Amino acid sequence: MAFFYEKLFMTKFFLAGCLVLIGALCWADPAKKDLKELQRVQESNAKILAETTLEVKQIREELQSLKGLLEETRYFFQQESEKSGKLLRDFDYRLTGIEERLSLHRQQLEELLSKKPAGAKGAKANEEADYRVALTRVNVGEYREAIRAFDDFLKKYPQSSLADNAQYWKGEALYALRDFKVAIVEFQKVVDSYPQSDKVPGAILKQGFCLFEQQSYEDAKIFLNRVIEKYIKTSEAAEARERIQRIDKLLAQGAPADLAP
Repeated sequence: MAFFYEKLFMTKFFLAGCLVLIGALCWADPAKKDLKELQRVQESNAKILAETTLEVKQIREELQSLKGLLEETRYFFQQESEKSGKLLRDFDYRLTGIEERLSLHRQQLEELLSKKPAGAKGAKANEEADYRVALTRVNVGEYREAIRAFDDFLKKYPQSSLADNAQYWKGEALYALRDFKVAIVEFQKVVDSYPQSDKVPGAILKQGFCLFEQQSYEDAKIFLNRVIEKYIKTSEAAEARERIQRIDKLLAQGAPADLAP
């Protein structure tokens, strides 16, 4: 009997021990699972952090690259803008030259085909012939010969009714040779010596054009505005307005207002 109770006691003790062990195991497993989960989360976070850090680094590098590209692009466009401005100004100058040649031939054609030819101004036949010879020199581009011919004409026929025309076309020949300083002086002689001449508006206009070619834009506008104010309904006034618009565009593009020496 004592043995039975002893055995029963041992059995109970064993069962109790098993229960304690089972309980311990039950408590241990969740803790172990939590630890593993925590480790997994930490590892996952570490991986995400590493990837994010790498991405941030790549973004910074890309941003730096874009900044460099932006600076290069800005510099490129600045350079291209300057080049474009120069090309536009060069094109404008060339266009101006073409327009002036057309204007030159238009004036010659008006004189040659006028309903009131030179003879109608009271010029004698020999005066008119000499004048036509000199004008033809201008028409074929022999400007130096034309200047000499007009000088000879003015010396030979100082009182001719064609003297104002001769003086004007001498200025045109000098203008074509790009001797702008002398051309301005010769055009002024038309204004001073023949104030009633129909060549006066053209002479003042061409003085403005001479200053334009010298890139003395503000001074050019003074003469051009004078044409507009005094001869408002003439073709010269229309040309003056167009040239002023061109000057304003050039100034807006950054051209200096005055480069004349």
